[in-house]
Amino acid sequence: MIKVACPLFSHARHHIPSLYVFNALVGSRLTMLSVLRLLTISLAVMLTVLASLGPIVAFFSASTTNYHFMLILNVG
Repeated sequence: MIKVACPLFSHARHHIPSLYVFNALVGSRLTMLSVLRLLTISLAVMLTVLASLGPIVAFFSASTTNYHFMLILNVG
């Protein structure tokens, strides 16, 4: 899980200023703190959904030996 969380948060840290500028250009009235909150909440939701899929992948990993099925389950 750390492999996913660290790159996402570092990516967000680098792109918060540009997201704020683009929001200002299109007329959004969000403050920098609001943009930071919005981005943090969206990353938390995405990580929660990703973590909830872990037991499903673990179950199918333990119950099948078909590589192609696992590849389709994880990628597509």
